[in-house]
Amino acid sequence: MTWKDIKKATLQRLFVIEGGTVVISHTTEPYLNAMPAAANEGIFLLASVGGTGTKSVTFNKTRHTGSYQAFNMNDLVKDFSSFTDEIYIETSNGRKRVFEYLTESSSVLLLPSSLQGEVTVYYNPVPALVTELTPDDEELQLLPMASNLLPLYMASQLFKDDDMQQAVQLRNEFEAGLSRLSRMVISSRKKKEKMENITGWR
Repeated sequence: MTWKDIKKATLQRLFVIEGGTVVISHTTEPYLNAMPAAANEGIFLLASVGGTGTKSVTFNKTRHTGSYQAFNMNDLVKDFSSFTDEIYIETSNGRKRVFEYLTESSSVLLLPSSLQGEVTVYYNPVPALVTELTPDDEELQLLPMASNLLPLYMASQLFKDDDMQQAVQLRNEFEAGLSRLSRMVISSRKKKEKMENITGWR
């Protein structure tokens, strides 16, 4: 969904509006001005359960001395937030999942020195946030279900000063959706093809 779609859906929760135009008026302007902050709060909550989806980075690894070889994810990508549990290696014998690895200091990956091949690491990215300068046609980097939930959160925050009962109801709807999204993300990861354990250690 675009930023305009998100704003329109939020206004529809606050008012009864029709059509595809986000109208700036004396009634809607205060809400529109407050939307970026509310949106960013919601985006962080959605990202915490995987609502931004995962990304991957691939790099070549050669054999190394010692037990483990360290790779700092912040040196490999600019938007690293946290690890998922999926790391794969491509060798002449095919693509296999790596189970024997360690992490340090939240962003450092330690891989067995004996591994050699093309390594792919899946990670959770830092969510892209919005500002007052975000163009209406910009697509927010959220999974479809997360995009549908964001207006609920935004409306719940914007309604606090006007109608606390309605704000609480909207927040409860958002939290229920957030729980469903979390279960959906976990289920999706579990359904991925199981790879052979290349180390014999889990």
